[in-house]
Amino acid sequence: MTTRISPNLRPQQLQPSLRSFAARIEELKEERARSLSQNPNKPSIVISGGGPAGLIRGIESLLNGNPTIILEKRRESDNGRENTVLLRKNAYRLLNCFGIYQYLSENGLIFPADDGEFNVRLKDLEQAMKAVIGELTRESVVKYDSQLERIVPHPGAKADLIYRSSGRQVQQNAVDLLVVAEGAHSPTNEHLLGNHRVTVLPSIPVIAAIFKDDRPQVTGPATFFQYVGMTLANTSTSVYYYAIFLFKCFFQGEHIFNSSRKIAGSLILTTPNQNYLGSGLSREETEEMKRVLDKLKSAKAELEEARLRNPSQVALLEQKVDEAQKERDAYLNYWSAMSLCFANILNIFRCVLGGDKLQVASWLPLDHVSVAEIGADRSSSYSGSIGTTAYLIAGDTMATVDPTTGRGCNTAIETMSDFHDFILGIDANQDMDSLFEQYNLRCTQIVDANHRESVNMRHLYRPDAVAVPQNAPLRA
Repeated sequence: MTTRISPNLRPQQLQPSLRSFAARIEELKEERARSLSQNPNKPSIVISGGGPAGLIRGIESLLNGNPTIILEKRRESDNGRENTVLLRKNAYRLLNCFGIYQYLSENGLIFPADDGEFNVRLKDLEQAMKAVIGELTRESVVKYDSQLERIVPHPGAKADLIYRSSGRQVQQNAVDLLVVAEGAHSPTNEHLLGNHRVTVLPSIPVIAAIFKDDRPQVTGPATFFQYVGMTLANTSTSVYYYAIFLFKCFFQGEHIFNSSRKIAGSLILTTPNQNYLGSGLSREETEEMKRVLDKLKSAKAELEEARLRNPSQVALLEQKVDEAQKERDAYLNYWSAMSLCFANILNIFRCVLGGDKLQVASWLPLDHVSVAEIGADRSSSYSGSIGTTAYLIAGDTMATVDPTTGRGCNTAIETMSDFHDFILGIDANQDMDSLFEQYNLRCTQIVDANHRESVNMRHLYRPDAVAVPQNAPLRA
């Protein structure tokens, strides 16, 4: 008896499977075979976007017996995204149902957090979902280097989709259901479907950093001594930055001991061999960061101008760009290190004063650091139709959250059961307007809950950047 989602079984009621990945896959294959035998002519589904939202809906579509293709604009050789997400219990239970959690667990790709939650890298989550798809069918479901370009409507009939795949144009005729899961900046949702983004939280710059363990696997004396040497180097670097952080806290009144603290909020998510940091800075320090980044941008612009109009100045301006780049790197590296210290010290305080479980991210070398503009928003519509072709919005195209909550991907996964209910409703020939209404209502509940958490988090670290315009009502 397989554990699956049904219209009357919401995610929080699911019982996690204790089966292995291989055993779960066999059960899912049997379910797909039953679906195909019951009705070999299920409605066709095209999913635009091959991230977690698109892939997990692709799995559900295959299990239901629907002809399915997933359009992914990235190439198959792309390494994937290193950033980490924190998945809730509901997401954990859903991933269990599809064998995804078993794959992650058996391959050592997760790191448990409190209360049944866990951290996972996006690239590993996508890898697990693709592994499940590969087990369910030999067909090439994921079309890489592919992007939807045009929707050809036919009044009173199904629409055709035109997409470009590996440089050539392909037409998919008479599509029953289009799922748009292209990310927050979706050309399909905004340009082809005419929806717009509704701001929930204004965008602010946040430092995003990845700390990775580059120590070798111990296979002999040489790698052993290399491993020990790099461990000692990491430890000494950690002690150095903690000493700076504590000195500034106690003797200069900065950070968590000051109402005008410079580090305004830090999030650390940990997976095997990697720490992912998301850190907001105070309003004052954000202005300083903007100055540093603008200085580099201006220097690069001057260099490009000189290459076109004044070659004699190129050498001097290249030096100026190099200096500005070093200043930028030093600034971001310093605040990344301070933010890691801040998050760990804060967790120690929570453990001592609040009785929380002690969680400290180990020190690893800084591999990558960048600045991202983050906020929270949603689509003005979650569903609709083009002729008799239905479309659903999913994942970040549906709604984004403030990344400092660590809750990216939860909307994509938690609304999956609503997608399941929708395609079962189509199979049962239910009224399409009623299906749209149910999908919108359930997705709105999940999105609103995640956005409340985003607003609460923003209040903690940037209360001056919470004011938002009035949300526009959803339209079908």
